[in-house]
Amino acid sequence: MSYATFVSALTGMSVTGVRRAYTSPPAQVSTADMPLLFPKLPEGSTEVDTLGNTTGIRRMTCDLVLAVEPITQNRQSANYAATLTLLDALETALIAFAASDIRIDRWTVQMIDDLVGTSPCWCILATVEGSESS
Repeated sequence: MSYATFVSALTGMSVTGVRRAYTSPPAQVSTADMPLLFPKLPEGSTEVDTLGNTTGIRRMTCDLVLAVEPITQNRQSANYAATLTLLDALETALIAFAASDIRIDRWTVQMIDDLVGTSPCWCILATVEGSESS
């Protein structure tokens, strides 16, 4: 699987409550599009079996950012509740995604403050790891 295929599959995942999914980090966002989802550039590694002259296991990791709301709107309790709901929706989507043809090994999720375009936002960061053997 290529990096492009991995990232495209992740951004094509349907997450309940997400209004817009971007295929790359957006330069600017509108609050009307939030909550929104986008990928960061993936990372990867490949193990090589030198003695067997084969490529072994290829691993890929991609961070998905789910931007909930701009921090500057100061709606702490509403943002907290919305983030919890979206965490559950993201977990449900990842479970379904892992059962598909894409080989997902594990993921972690956490709440972060991050810049989306130029706006600081409440965000969920999901680090998704997959692998395949050659």
